[in-house]
Amino acid sequence: MSKQILTLILMLFAFTLSAQELKVTGTVTSQEDGEPLIGATITCKEARTNVTATDIDGNYQISVKPG
Repeated sequence: MSKQILTLILMLFAFTLSAQELKVTGTVTSQEDGEPLIGATITCKEARTNVTATDIDGNYQISVKPG
């Protein structure tokens, strides 16, 4: 019984930790011709160490804190 309670508590704790970040996704395209930009850098303003780059289709995904 205590193993089940401990497992439940750990699952709730993990869910709380994962809820503290949001995944932001998007596509970067050229203003001139609308083509996707490969390798464009995406940076979070508040956390400059949080960086990602676009893929071959111009898509990106970055995790940020709410707000």
